[in-house]
Amino acid sequence: MHEDLANLYPANEPYSVAVAMLNNSAKMFQEAPTAVEELKKAFEAPIAELLSKLTDLANKAHDRQCARAEIKHYQEKVAALANDAHSGTDQKKQAKAESNNAK
Repeated sequence: MHEDLANLYPANEPYSVAVAMLNNSAKMFQEAPTAVEELKKAFEAPIAELLSKLTDLANKAHDRQCARAEIKHYQEKVAALANDAHSGTDQKKQAKAESNNAK
């Protein structure tokens, strides 16, 4: 009832201060800190679980990006070594190209 009265009564009227004081002295405002604490406790565990999952996901994304960069590096290296190996008969370069291709 206090909340409905506060919502209906215009803010700049002569009794708006009295309505606000009535609303503030209502029992629901005295119980608000307890309700907030209960909500906070209810959300702490799921948020902590979500944060750990997000951290794990971010780490996996980072690892995937590192793997992609490494794959690209070795592809370029293999291509360069293969070009060098085909241009000559150097067995070391051919072996190194095969080794990098395996990586």
